[in-house]
Amino acid sequence: MTLKKTICTLGEQLRAAREKSNQSLKEVASCIGIDTSLLGKIERNERPATKDQIKQLAIYYQIEEKYF
Repeated sequence: MTLKKTICTLGEQLRAAREKSNQSLKEVASCIGIDTSLLGKIERNERPATKDQIKQLAIYYQIEEKYF
């Protein structure tokens, strides 16, 4: 029996939100004022997002902060 992974990391949640909106890393990063490579690292869980970045991303995707 194979179980599906139900708990997603912040990076996985951010990538899913970006892909759902059909936007590139560059578009999202530019809109929230961070570097494209930084957003990519956050999505790959190579670097943690700051509280301010999480807030900006929540506003951008129109998702409650506590979702992230």
